[in-house]
Amino acid sequence: MTKRAREASRDKLAHVLHIDGEIKHLETVLRLQRNNDLFAHDYWKQRIDEAQSTPGLLPAQKKRLDKLRNLLEMFMQRQDLSDRAQP
Repeated sequence: MTKRAREASRDKLAHVLHIDGEIKHLETVLRLQRNNDLFAHDYWKQRIDEAQSTPGLLPAQKKRLDKLRNLLEMFMQRQDLSDRAQP
C-alpha cells in the first residue's frame, strides 16, 4: 500500500468516526426533544440532511440517520396536530 493510499484510508476512517459522533449527538438531542422543543424542527431536519449528504456513509450510519428522520417527522406531525387542536 502506498503512502497516499494509507493516508486516504486513514482520512476516510477519521471521517467515518466524525460523522458517527454527529449521529450520536443527533440521537441524544432528539431523545431529549420528546419532552420539549430545544430548537425548531427545521433546524434538526437541516442537521440530518447535512449528515445524510456526507459522502462515504456506512450502511449502519444511513440506517441510523433514516431512523432519526422518521423520529423527527413523527415529532413534526405530533406538533402539527397539537397546533390544530389549540384555538
